[in-house]
Amino acid sequence: MVDYSRKIIPIDALHRFKLPANPPWVGKPEKLAGPIAAFETLCDYVKMLYDFKPDIAKDGFSLEDWESFLENVFLGTIKDTTEHGTSSVSQGVVQKLSKAMPKLMSSGAVVFCNAGSGGCKRQVYGDRKATNSDDRIIYCHFECKGGNEEPSPNAVQLGNWVPQDAKDETVENLKARFELHQQRAQKAALELHEEIDNRQLDALMVIYTFITGPAREAWEKASEVEKALMERSVEILFAPAAGNKKTGFRYVPWNGQSWFMSQEEEAAMEQLATTTMYGNLAKEELIDGDHVVRETFGMGRGSSQMGVLMANVGMNQETTGRKTIRDLVKPQIPMIARNMFQFQHQKYVIALKSGFAILLEDDANSWLRDTIIQQHEEDAEGAEGDEADEEEDDDTSVEMHVSGKKDEASKEDMHLREKSDPVIKDVQLSLVRAVRKIRKDMESALAKLQEIENRLNDAGRDVVFK
Repeated sequence: MVDYSRKIIPIDALHRFKLPANPPWVGKPEKLAGPIAAFETLCDYVKMLYDFKPDIAKDGFSLEDWESFLENVFLGTIKDTTEHGTSSVSQGVVQKLSKAMPKLMSSGAVVFCNAGSGGCKRQVYGDRKATNSDDRIIYCHFECKGGNEEPSPNAVQLGNWVPQDAKDETVENLKARFELHQQRAQKAALELHEEIDNRQLDALMVIYTFITGPAREAWEKASEVEKALMERSVEILFAPAAGNKKTGFRYVPWNGQSWFMSQEEEAAMEQLATTTMYGNLAKEELIDGDHVVRETFGMGRGSSQMGVLMANVGMNQETTGRKTIRDLVKPQIPMIARNMFQFQHQKYVIALKSGFAILLEDDANSWLRDTIIQQHEEDAEGAEGDEADEEEDDDTSVEMHVSGKKDEASKEDMHLREKSDPVIKDVQLSLVRAVRKIRKDMESALAKLQEIENRLNDAGRDVVFK
């Protein structure tokens, strides 16, 4: 069983992490280059958060408040699950459609054609009863991964737009390959239809379709006339292939209006998908319910999204893309920090998906996530050990008494047992953490009192808090 709780990492762990001089990456260099650039971009972002020095007058919180807040910020690296949903855009769309059409899932399966920079992905969704409530959980039953060998609208001319890396691809060839491709989705859909045969399914099977990637980027920049030409080209592309008798398959625009999904809509659907997936995991007590997803970060081949910030660069741009995103994010950090700090009383989760999550999710490179967590735990234990020593030096250490011993141990013997007994050590460290938190809370309260005192004095009131 997957331990999803270990896939939620304190952001401080990534902040402290140092990549080895010669990382033991597993995989082909050309395939690793993009994900490595995405990981390094994420590290840049985390560093900028920790480098931020708030101005209490302008931002409304102190540096100490900000550092304390960052202790409760986490990176979620759960990309998908088998029974609780995924972070895919289509998961967000099916959640939205099911609210607008309550009977949507009663047909047993909802099918998507997810057309991004690579080949189309076919995704088939079903639903099930939650294990400990009457809620229904929508999950991805089947996914046919896209790849360069799969058909995609991004590979052919649409209206006046011609793809930059156009191949010898024709609309007729694509249409024929679409037919073969959708048969896999049909087979998966049949598994969710218990009392239906192929012929009936042909008449029922609606394929909700959305296009992102370079074609979407061109569509967003196009005039209304050019947009209409692109829409018409897609409509022709997804019409049944000539001579095909299986006319029951119907491709329809994902929102009933456009075949294209804007970058803002894509970000909103990813956010909805991700929050739903984490919520489903929390409902079934597979993760801590106090963790709340507030942002999603995703990086595709040609575009990136980090919360509300978006850029038309991705893994394909590698180093150039990393610099572009860094230059975009840096001046926005004060605004980002203020938005984040609104949720200071929650465990704030930044959910990573697509490029940002690849290496942290990859079993072949599990050493990366394991090393990040291990280094963080060792640093935390070291810091707590130092605190424990300081507490002893200040005569504020906790003296332990072990029951079941007839003779009371000397302080020296007790100290030795503390070092060797893991249970005692764990209790001691827990107490040290509690003392540290009390001290921080007191220091924060005193700082706020001082701020109030200064403001009153500036206003002509002679006030001193003691």
